[in-house]
Amino acid sequence: LEKRGTTRAAEPRCEEAGGEGAERTSFAQTMASVEDLRPLLTLGPAETSRVRRRNHHHHDRDEKTSQPSLVQDLSSLLERRRMDWDWKFQGTAASSSSSSSSSSSSSPKCLDFAPQDLETLLSLSRSFRQEIEVCGEEFEGYARDCASVAFDAVFDWLGATLARALKGEGGAAHNLAPEWMCSKAVQLMQNFEFCRAQSHGGYLGLLREAVRALRTSEGSAKLALGDCLDNLDRTAREETNASLFPKTYFFLRMLPVMAPNLGEDLAQTRLLDLLMLFSDRNATHSDEVCKLAHECVCQVLVHAPSTTRPKAECGTGKEWDDCCFGISYVEAALRRYPLSTPYNPLAMAVVTLVRAQGEESRVPERICRMLAAAAVRVAEAGDDVRASAVRKLMFGVCGVAPLGQVARLLALYEDEIGDSRGKHGAGPHDLLTEFAAVLDAIGDYNRKPDLSSWLQRMGTRVGGQARL
Repeated sequence: LEKRGTTRAAEPRCEEAGGEGAERTSFAQTMASVEDLRPLLTLGPAETSRVRRRNHHHHDRDEKTSQPSLVQDLSSLLERRRMDWDWKFQGTAASSSSSSSSSSSSSPKCLDFAPQDLETLLSLSRSFRQEIEVCGEEFEGYARDCASVAFDAVFDWLGATLARALKGEGGAAHNLAPEWMCSKAVQLMQNFEFCRAQSHGGYLGLLREAVRALRTSEGSAKLALGDCLDNLDRTAREETNASLFPKTYFFLRMLPVMAPNLGEDLAQTRLLDLLMLFSDRNATHSDEVCKLAHECVCQVLVHAPSTTRPKAECGTGKEWDDCCFGISYVEAALRRYPLSTPYNPLAMAVVTLVRAQGEESRVPERICRMLAAAAVRVAEAGDDVRASAVRKLMFGVCGVAPLGQVARLLALYEDEIGDSRGKHGAGPHDLLTEFAAVLDAIGDYNRKPDLSSWLQRMGTRVGGQARL
């Protein structure tokens, strides 16, 4: 095995489950390919039935195959297949490295592959996940081992092929469009997210090159977005929620990377519906996925301006002319605060939405009224700390809203402060103190003098001075 790069006259046989031998050719004659990965991406009822039949062939017909014996046979089969792949891939890599060192090239080229290889691997990844799901509890350990071995083998091959091609080292990659290769890389990582348990060199290399392409290429980002959403749609129709969850988790981690290159493509309905669904913890039962969804919404609001403007201003409004995605999101997020909505993404969404408004827009006032109502609800639930945070966010709107709207916002604050006793769980002095803390953090000195004067007048009116 230490001389895997050399040519051999005859290679050792590899026994398969049915006892059939297959003589392998030398590394000089073949290369590790997707077809060599197929045995590692095959399991489930067909595989267990195959082993069960073999056991019955070697045992008395009336004797039932014991469960431990079947699992042991499956594990032995998996180990032989793993060793077969390692032997094939490492020998191919050694042969490639040897031939490269004898050439004028300073670095080894990537292994050869064709477009249909990636399509085949995508198809195998989907069927593999489906087979994993139907293995049942009796084969849970075996399925977990299969997933781990398959992940390592798949990203061995992808690291030596697709990752290098994306890096520009793959002259043998048939001059494939980098945008197409990047999209396939993202889909493959999305499909294998369910069995990613530890760092793998090939996986990290592919992830690094995919992220670089998504950040620098608008074409790569837009193609990857469409293909990932198609993948999620297909998964929702054909597979279970257990498959959809890891794919969505990976997608939500990648969306902020590609968002700056997507623009209005982020405003498509199926993406917005997905983000609204996963921003509700009752739908995901996962704090991490819920938080990622809220953070992705912020990226949408920043990079897709149409999601922050009322439809009337976009020329498309009729019955919903006073609403836009940003307002709908803030309204839903406040209903779920603090159980499903983290404060930081909520604050970023509010600030982004308000900053995007024009002088005549009524959105800042609407947002402030929603924040005031949410603060009252949270205070009534006994959470004074979070209620105070929401009120400070309400007061902070005047620091980012267009200057022409500040007077209307101050009048709204005045009403809230005057009616605060017994409603907010805090008195007028407490609210003015919160406003003073917000005012201290505002760095816009075009509006700060007027805000300070208003605070002094309000302090005098309620019978004391707020601390500046």
